[in-house]
Amino acid sequence: MKITCFKNHLKEKLFFAEKNAAKISNIPVLSGVYLETDKNSLKIISTNLETGFEAVIPAKIHQEGKIIIPAKIITQLINTLSDEKITLESIGQNINLSTEKISSLIKGYPLEDFPSLPKIKKSYIFTISSQELNQGLKLVCNAASNSGLKPEIASILFYIQNKNPLKLVATDSFRLAEKTLNCAVKNAESFILPIKSAVEIIKLLENKEEDIQISFNLNQINFSGKDFNFISRLIEGVFPSYESIIPKKFCTEVLIKKDQLIDAFRSASIFSSYLNEITLNIVPEDNLMEIRTKSGEIGEHTSQLNVKITGEKISLNFNYYYLLDGLQNINHSEVLLRFSGENHPLLIQFPGDSSYFYLVMPMKNT
Repeated sequence: MKITCFKNHLKEKLFFAEKNAAKISNIPVLSGVYLETDKNSLKIISTNLETGFEAVIPAKIHQEGKIIIPAKIITQLINTLSDEKITLESIGQNINLSTEKISSLIKGYPLEDFPSLPKIKKSYIFTISSQELNQGLKLVCNAASNSGLKPEIASILFYIQNKNPLKLVATDSFRLAEKTLNCAVKNAESFILPIKSAVEIIKLLENKEEDIQISFNLNQINFSGKDFNFISRLIEGVFPSYESIIPKKFCTEVLIKKDQLIDAFRSASIFSSYLNEITLNIVPEDNLMEIRTKSGEIGEHTSQLNVKITGEKISLNFNYYYLLDGLQNINHSEVLLRFSGENHPLLIQFPGDSSYFYLVMPMKNT
């Protein structure tokens, strides 16, 4: 095999290929990236048996062929190069990478040991815009659990209700996020996507404007774009029944600038205890929200924010970390805090938009 391509094309796709190659495995070839010529392009494939990545980049083909080389080594090397064009030439099962200024020989792996990516058969198929899917995943992913003890909540539920819009849902049992997308999926079942795969999809779709075709069956899913395929296993299990905990009535609502609220939470976090606890005091008669926190070792902190309030006075404790998580990926300049009473969850929403909510459970008074 001998090809020439632009460094930036190869670097972009190798970044994702390296992420989906195995980091530690009893099968060394899984830490490699598979390269194969395909007409006027170079096919790039990696897999760790949980996820698989496939992409193509334009390339000038001098000699057809295929090879497997360590994903980490070639990615690290390309990140250091300043030349725009790269030539890859196989020598046996090794490859020589050269530019105008450098030449490196990288030892490869036997071709016969690399597994094929699975073909998803008897699948359901639907299409969604990359921006819609990317923003939806960003809004809910922070609510997913990062523990592997309960895989069904270390994940995102694609909640499919025929004729109704698709919903993305995540929870770690302390907070819950739901985003309704402008996309209906018919004649299919809901499925659960591992959060690690969701994070990779978010990165893949960043700055893309194209339709993404999603095909899936009971065990696997494929996200297909113009120049990539991302394959992931799906979680077997039952996502928690969550709709009953969503409050329907609210005693107090607060309208506030998002950036103002984030800054106030960050200031308070400096003085919070190891429990990450802060207190929100809502004072309607003064249109005032007070944020208080204290630590026996550091000191104490109080900030007062002028806000728009409707409803009654209320005081609740929250984990500031969970509150900040719910605000990080919101594009709106204002947020609506909707309180439903003592010891009841807080709902964070966009003013005038019911397609998204982020729910946080309060902490007990200490």
